[in-house]
Amino acid sequence: MTRLGQPVLPTDRRVCVWFGEHLIADYISDAESAASYEAAMRRRFLSLRVTNEQASAVMPDADLS
Repeated sequence: MTRLGQPVLPTDRRVCVWFGEHLIADYISDAESAASYEAAMRRRFLSLRVTNEQASAVMPDADLS
C-alpha cells in the first residue's frame, strides 16, 4: 500500500469504497494487491460501490478520520 510521502507509480491502482457519495475507504497499491483488495471489499460490502481506477500522481486528499 502506498503511504504518505511515497510517490504514486504509473502502474499503481486506486481502490475506493463508496457509501452513496461518501468515500469510506481508499487504498492505493500495485495492480495485483489492488485487485485482491477490491475483491475483498466487494465480498464485505455487497451493496456498496467499489471502484478500481488508475491512481493519479496526486495523493488522495480525502480525510477518512
